[in-house]
Amino acid sequence: MKLKLDANGNAVVENGMPVYVYDDGSEKPFDASKAVTTISRLNGEAKGHRERAEKAEEAAKKFEGLDDP
Repeated sequence: MKLKLDANGNAVVENGMPVYVYDDGSEKPFDASKAVTTISRLNGEAKGHRERAEKAEEAAKKFEGLDDP
């Protein structure tokens, strides 16, 4: 993905957002504010998943060493 430039080498801006040219040739403005919000939300979800997994692993430790009946 590359920043779209005009004939003078300046970044092309659409609705206050820089336009990027993707590998498939499509051109889309990049909404940094939306990207930051999405990244923050996904980081929060990942933290929740990680904490839940750690809690489950801790609970499973009490069964370590038991043989399958």
